[in-house]
Amino acid sequence: TLTWALGSPIPPPPNDDCSSPAFLSLPSDSQSGDTRNAADDFVASCGDPASDAGDVVYSFTLLSPQQVTATLSADFDAVLSLRGAPCGTESDRQCRDGRLARIYEPALPAGVWSLVVDGYAGETGTFTLDFETAPPLDVPANDLCTAAEVIDLSSGPVQVTGYTYLASDDVNLGTGCTGSPTAGPDVAYRVALTAGQTLTATVTPEAGYDPALYVLGDCMASTCLTGADAYFVSQPETVTYTAAADETVYLVVDAFAADEAGPFTLDLSVQ
Repeated sequence: TLTWALGSPIPPPPNDDCSSPAFLSLPSDSQSGDTRNAADDFVASCGDPASDAGDVVYSFTLLSPQQVTATLSADFDAVLSLRGAPCGTESDRQCRDGRLARIYEPALPAGVWSLVVDGYAGETGTFTLDFETAPPLDVPANDLCTAAEVIDLSSGPVQVTGYTYLASDDVNLGTGCTGSPTAGPDVAYRVALTAGQTLTATVTPEAGYDPALYVLGDCMASTCLTGADAYFVSQPETVTYTAAADETVYLVVDAFAADEAGPFTLDLSVQ
């Protein structure tokens, strides 16, 4: 026996293209959506170039720079991209894919911006988009090695928190120190050691990027004393260094790739 019934067709979503986006409210918003029966208007930079999946558009306006976080939770293999104005012609500023995709900007400039929800390899479905803004981050004060933050270990172990967002690639060692590229933004710390002291430092990143950690004799890349990038995304890295004489060393938190940055915790001790 074959049983079937006719239902109402799914209408095109009202925010099907750039001419009629759904607007996101500041400082936070959460909206549900559906890409089924949407037209295919975009090719996202991290998507499948051959995909014909439908996409929908969300728009927001910043009057000043802001931290922006957009998190997509979908029941299909989705693609989330951030675009500037004009929405239909500007290339992606960021692009992430997956059933859980997150875009974060530490200081997105003022202007009109668009978030596009697309599908990978033709997939469509339903989703929830969570959106949040906050005051922008500043460039880290210890962005440059010459402005390294001083860490005093004379009273015992120290834990500091920081981030590499907005930092420059002040020190790039190639692969000569850690065995892997150090092309990411970096921040620096300065530690005074006495002869025979062993410095142990561990950097633990928040989820999402691959940190590198190394010790320099001064702010020149040629003075690498030891380094570590043994693990992958979201994993801690540890270095140890024993001073042969009284000296000041520079501890640098870096990353594997130029687009990798984030918050971290740095634990330091001497014996």
